[in-house]
Amino acid sequence: MSYNWQTVTTKSPTLDLAGIAPGLYEIEVVAINGLGVRSDVTSVQQYVSPQANVPLTISGASITPLDETTGLLTWDRTDDVNVTVGGQVIINHSPNLEASDWNYSTEIIPRVSGAQNTAVVPLLQGTYLLKYSSSTGVRSSAAAITTIKPPRPQRRLTVQDVQEDTAGFLGDLTGLNYDAGRGGLVLKYDFDSLALDGNFDGLAELDSLGGVKTSGSYAFDALIDLGAVYDLNLTRRLAVEPFNIITAMDENIAYIDTWGDFDGVDITDANAGLYVRTTESGTIPVLVDSNTAPIDEWPDFDYGSSWSAWRVCTNNLLRGRVFEFKVALTSAQINQNLVVTELGVTAELQQRVAHSTVLTSSSTTYTATFENAFYQAPAVNITPIDLNSGDHFTLASISASGFQLTFYDSGDNPVNRDFTYTAVGYGRRY
Repeated sequence: MSYNWQTVTTKSPTLDLAGIAPGLYEIEVVAINGLGVRSDVTSVQQYVSPQANVPLTISGASITPLDETTGLLTWDRTDDVNVTVGGQVIINHSPNLEASDWNYSTEIIPRVSGAQNTAVVPLLQGTYLLKYSSSTGVRSSAAAITTIKPPRPQRRLTVQDVQEDTAGFLGDLTGLNYDAGRGGLVLKYDFDSLALDGNFDGLAELDSLGGVKTSGSYAFDALIDLGAVYDLNLTRRLAVEPFNIITAMDENIAYIDTWGDFDGVDITDANAGLYVRTTESGTIPVLVDSNTAPIDEWPDFDYGSSWSAWRVCTNNLLRGRVFEFKVALTSAQINQNLVVTELGVTAELQQRVAHSTVLTSSSTTYTATFENAFYQAPAVNITPIDLNSGDHFTLASISASGFQLTFYDSGDNPVNRDFTYTAVGYGRRY
């Protein structure tokens, strides 16, 4: 056996070796007196377990809203060199305000450097859970948690509340199955790795021996089509439950060095994420009126080829007409799986106020057109300027794009008058 020997000299009877990787070490100690005479060699072999370098639990976790969609997550800085040099901070989220179980959360942003103690995160109601991951991939035993109910300083209009779980997961599955017993979407079992000797009849349990696929996705059945281009707030609803399909050591066919946990309890290497893509196109097929078949039998509407790239959907403000969604599951361990039990998106338009300059009505009905239409008819307030005694007006035909206004004198004759208006509604059409 050959070794990459390193020599360390010390005058102390003890020596700390920081940042060493797990593995088997051969240690030789020689004492040297003041005349340079060496003692006999004392040697020992020592295996350094990954668990010997388990990082401490993060302390001081807290989140502060930056705006309606993002928050600043902070925590106490660590001096653990196994974390600050080559380590990471893993940031998960659970929609449950009382969540404390790491396994029921999902990663919400890419991992940040272990030398950091701040991160900008999507602002979502629920619990944020944080763990250190050392330079060798060993994670904190317990998670730091902080919870928040985000403020809502501006009113919004919910235009669609997509709930794929309550609808029965009617979208397209790739690498996933609906598990009726568990009540949600799970990664498919990987039958290609079953019966390596070709003897399928000898398999005792198909559900566990093959392990799970490394990834899969579910395309939402529901699209959001606003009918025109708007800025839309999207807030995800994603809840998962972990489970381990292999609890007996002799059932796990993966290399032992890749196992995440011996006792089959800790689920650390499975994750789920929600994604969205948008388009400003909205081409409806021609001759729709001539299609006499039930609408459920129509082919999908063609929304053009101008889809954006898929992006993570957490708490986003995006511009588009049509919004499409998917959830993706991954697992780095053949025995670790997730059940997606809640899946959806809440789509909201922000409130806005439109103020006019001074306008002059005509001697008949005046038609006002908003510079940018609203999503639906707003509330309109008219402020007349210098009315004569007995003057009055009628406001009619208020719509998302404008309204009609007529001023009358005391004899009910249409007249010209100066005025301003204020319209309060939701959404800005582009």
